[in-house]
Amino acid sequence: MSRSVTTTTTAFSTPTPPPASTTPTLSTLPSARGGVTLTPSTLFFAPTRSTVGVIAKITLQNAHDAGAVGFKIKTNAPARYSVKPVLGVLLPGAVVHVLVRSEAPIQPDHDRFLLQTIPLSDEEAQRMDPAKWRTLDRSRMADTFISCKASPTRPRTLSSSSSYTSSTGSPPRTTSGIAASSAPAASHRPLSKSKSKPNPARPSSSPPPPPATTSQIRVTKLDLLVFSFVCLVLGGIMPYSASFLHLLSLRSI
Repeated sequence: MSRSVTTTTTAFSTPTPPPASTTPTLSTLPSARGGVTLTPSTLFFAPTRSTVGVIAKITLQNAHDAGAVGFKIKTNAPARYSVKPVLGVLLPGAVVHVLVRSEAPIQPDHDRFLLQTIPLSDEEAQRMDPAKWRTLDRSRMADTFISCKASPTRPRTLSSSSSYTSSTGSPPRTTSGIAASSAPAASHRPLSKSKSKPNPARPSSSPPPPPATTSQIRVTKLDLLVFSFVCLVLGGIMPYSASFLHLLSLRSI
């Protein structure tokens, strides 16, 4: 007696994958900082050249070619440190130099800095400000802690303000009032000695020459008295002289 075995084949359909999200995530970026390279990884504070206090510089570069990356720098001592820019947007290939200043001595064992980076969509990269930063998804951000140290040497190439540069030649979009845009550095010409010889200074003891005049007449009080007396005498004898001349004319007739 034969037994028939019936085999039932069940067909399984392959599920359709969900559509890709338009917002980039940290997993799509080449590094843990969201594609942003940090140079150096430590803040080295050195005495400033003109002002009181110390200054340090770090350089951020967006090494990710797919889109813009936002960044923000925080510190546990905001009252003692000035960070410029503290918030901004880096386009692909863009570079920003961040300056950190402090008028008080630093405390390397206590002071800490935090770099937050997040990949941004085109809409998120527009007009980034602190209020808009707080609305971003915290889970998409990458945190990088930055330590600080004191450097005995003075800085050589630290500029007075932060600047942006881009591989495309155009400055990236930055936060208005927070991140400074790139500007060409002013060219400095070395000072050269003048070939012209200075005029010798006039001795202070010698009096200045008198002003040139066409005629110089000096009249004293005695001259005025003599002139007045002559005028009086002539005025007194004029009537008699006229009568004398009239008498002479009559005798000649």
